[in-house]
Amino acid sequence: MAKRTILVVDDEEDICFLMKARIEASGSFNVIVANTGKEGAKKAFSEKPVLILLDIMMPDGDGFEVLRKIRKNADTRYLPVIMLTGRRDSDSMFEAEALDVTDYLMKPIDTKQLLDLIKKHT
Repeated sequence: MAKRTILVVDDEEDICFLMKARIEASGSFNVIVANTGKEGAKKAFSEKPVLILLDIMMPDGDGFEVLRKIRKNADTRYLPVIMLTGRRDSDSMFEAEALDVTDYLMKPIDTKQLLDLIKKHT
């Protein structure tokens, strides 16, 4: 069976490296990485991932902008997106919910919780 693809969009390369290693160690997924929002949106459309892990705070714009683009495109409208963030404010959570985010995970990321959410939404 071919491995399904997950897209990780985060400007922190060490976080991307760790998530990629942990997710791929589960044996079911191939992980591709984007370090900017612009690159993340482009890969969301071109690579056809089964799920996106999306950071909110990035230097070239925020994850909300990427999520808006994903939700406006017919091919990615229903793609599961889990927001990853260190933001603990309710405004961010409400904005993510208004944009139909699939789930919301706080940093630092617990690997078991991350893998459980991936399993739940794929």
